[in-house]
Amino acid sequence: MKLKFLYAMLVPSLLLISCARIETIGMKRHQFNANPSKIVWIQVPGLDEEHLAMVRFNIPVNAVTAFDKMNCVGKSWNYNYTELRPNSLKGTISQLVGSKNIAGTCEDYQNRPIWKYLEEKGFVTGILEHGNDKGTSFDSALKCKSDFLSKSTLWSMSKADSGKELFHFQEKQEVKEGAIYYDKSCQNGPCFSSLEKNFSSIWDNLKKRQNQVFLLVRDFSYEKALKEKDVKKARQILLDLEKLVASIIGESNPREYLVVISSSAAQRLEFPNDGKDWFQYEKSGQRISYKRPALMSPVFSYGALSENFCGIYEESTVLQRFLWTPTETKLILEYLGL
Repeated sequence: MKLKFLYAMLVPSLLLISCARIETIGMKRHQFNANPSKIVWIQVPGLDEEHLAMVRFNIPVNAVTAFDKMNCVGKSWNYNYTELRPNSLKGTISQLVGSKNIAGTCEDYQNRPIWKYLEEKGFVTGILEHGNDKGTSFDSALKCKSDFLSKSTLWSMSKADSGKELFHFQEKQEVKEGAIYYDKSCQNGPCFSSLEKNFSSIWDNLKKRQNQVFLLVRDFSYEKALKEKDVKKARQILLDLEKLVASIIGESNPREYLVVISSSAAQRLEFPNDGKDWFQYEKSGQRISYKRPALMSPVFSYGALSENFCGIYEESTVLQRFLWTPTETKLILEYLGL
């Protein structure tokens, strides 16, 4: 009698399991509507998806890059209320505060940035700047709104004014919420510390403080290299970015981590033909051909909620894609106690 009862209970369960489909996206296994507890957002102004050729053609043919592992590649429209092609600073601010009303004034910083929403959800937040000058650093934003950083800590790989607090990735340091720290290795010329080493040190620091972590990386160095027609430097920045993203993905659980790489004011390049032309292009920047900034920029995403970044959308909606989950699914999960 007991065997018949167990059989009656087991068969429907087996049928249910056998009929269940494996969820995939882009031919990769993926769990939809998962809520990430670790979020990394890397902003790389000027980046266009075709630029990844400088990575692809500098590694073994069969190698799989970190960008190849992305779950979604979306495209964001870069226009706002005042301009058809806003510069990269306005574009990245639009992404961070979720507004199309960005005019390059102090009013831009009256909007709530993404970290204020995440703080309400229990996240500890940090910001790492690389290749920023006084005009693009959030240091200047504080002159417009003193509490713009809120509880976020800002680490800047730039030269500091006298009296500012410094940091070094090899030194243990107690950090304060809302404070700004400048890299010691950047105070006498080019930075000696790499973006990857600083990221790793800051990421570990944040994870020790809280289980839910958000780290924003704002890297303007790539756009600068393109404007200077320094293709060799631009290629190395992309290779370093590939290495950094690969290390993040390598440690991540795709059910817990969300990794997003977004561009703004993507710079269209006319790549040369192969052979000698390509060699000269990569060696010295010869034969490089610039076009005006594109009207759309790429957004790459990996892990939990990466499906939110598929498709075509306005740049100002990038913020809400970090926070949005289907109401129906959320209610079901709450009912189940998950």
